[in-house]
Amino acid sequence: MSQENVELAQRGLDALNRGGVDAVIDLCDPDVEWIAIPGFLPDAEDFHGHDGVRAWFAKVGEALEAVHWEAEQINDAGDHLFVALKLHAAGRASGIQGEFRIFQSWTIRNGKLVRLESYLSRDEALEAAGLGE
Repeated sequence: MSQENVELAQRGLDALNRGGVDAVIDLCDPDVEWIAIPGFLPDAEDFHGHDGVRAWFAKVGEALEAVHWEAEQINDAGDHLFVALKLHAAGRASGIQGEFRIFQSWTIRNGKLVRLESYLSRDEALEAAGLGE
């Protein structure tokens, strides 16, 4: 099952880059929990359900444009994944291009993403995915 989860993550990121949030919403459980990085976006909050995922991506779109998500590493931990992402984007107001890294713990059940937690720290994300030391 775990290799299927890794493939689900890669398919999701590829679809996201091609078609935006609507291309991946069906990979999320209807009650998905989307835990944002505190302070990463203005008025940071956690999001729930498909509408919450759409709201999170809308907030990202208010701040950034030309966004591209690149998986640098995906590690399987049963029903959890550790995902290291490189985000390429430009500031919507400034137009300045940049890239930065985000680390995530994904929880997958029955082929659907049920919880996604994002971190700026690799170690925190590894621990959340059950791969910490």
